[in-house]
Amino acid sequence: MNDYIWLLPPTHVSNSGDKLSLLDFNNLQIRTLAGPAEIGIDLLHAMDGERTEEEINGLDYASDLISVLEKYELIVRLQKPLSEILEGRIWASRQLAYYAQLTRRYPERCLEALADKRVAIIGLGGIGMQAAQALAGAGISGLILSDFDTVDASNLNRQFMLSTKDVGRLKVDVVREFLLDRHPHLEVDVHAINPFESPSDQWERGDLFLFCGESHLAGDANELITHKPVIQAGYIGKEGVVGPLRWVEKGTPCHSCATKQSTQYNEFYKSEVALRTSWNCSGSTINGLMGNILAEAATRVFMPWVGEALALNEAIYMDMKTLTMRRDIADREIECPHRVPAPSL
Repeated sequence: MNDYIWLLPPTHVSNSGDKLSLLDFNNLQIRTLAGPAEIGIDLLHAMDGERTEEEINGLDYASDLISVLEKYELIVRLQKPLSEILEGRIWASRQLAYYAQLTRRYPERCLEALADKRVAIIGLGGIGMQAAQALAGAGISGLILSDFDTVDASNLNRQFMLSTKDVGRLKVDVVREFLLDRHPHLEVDVHAINPFESPSDQWERGDLFLFCGESHLAGDANELITHKPVIQAGYIGKEGVVGPLRWVEKGTPCHSCATKQSTQYNEFYKSEVALRTSWNCSGSTINGLMGNILAEAATRVFMPWVGEALALNEAIYMDMKTLTMRRDIADREIECPHRVPAPSL
């Protein structure tokens, strides 16, 4: 009874004569409510996230209406007043409404779960930039970004943080400026280095690693990310991929060992000849999709209760030709001396 009651946004209400109707978008049905329409509208206005269930139940028909709306999953329960949850972070209002779609009970827990987390992103191409922006908007408190590349005009079809005036600048500098202009609450550390060649103590602050670079470069990353959870993302041709999720402390092989043993191209790349027109097939849409799916998968490492998270060793694949997705468990048999043995039963 002490929960604060919030009508699930964006619930649409229609008042036609004496009938009050709601659009139940969960089931794509129009629900007609019993009772006088005028009283119903007053009650719906009272469900603004600022009043407790006990306060609202003091109004006529309130208890019956709350029961009906909960049956239709249109009631959100908060532990604190909505205004208190959003105090000093009005930017999070729409994000909180999104989290309410995923969990009706205490969606503010999602913001709390992300508020002290830092995500390290290695590689600020189209996927890395999309993931960085999405994570900042989701409520992550800090990002650690690594990319030693400079902006090229060929990046502009997909790397939305860049503009023509940025050509020649370090990507990490441009991305940091963009993010801080948009998200002043964010802490952003940048490193214009190859983290596998010059690891920094700053990386230890990362709670999760997102690897958005060439996968074959991660073979020597042992000291950097053996004990951290890692999600990889990228694409080959027309197929995008997010995953697998590697988490040594939960029994998976580390990202580095998995890369060494699952990539058959390591020797090939050591003697690769660069052809003049062998461009990366990096489309704008595949980068946007994979970057945002990666960010969503990353948040669920910290708040798995909102929905189906990536399973250990699992990856999501997107076929851009057919616009179909599938999930699969990758690389089940990998030797890794860093793996933490599963507890015996």
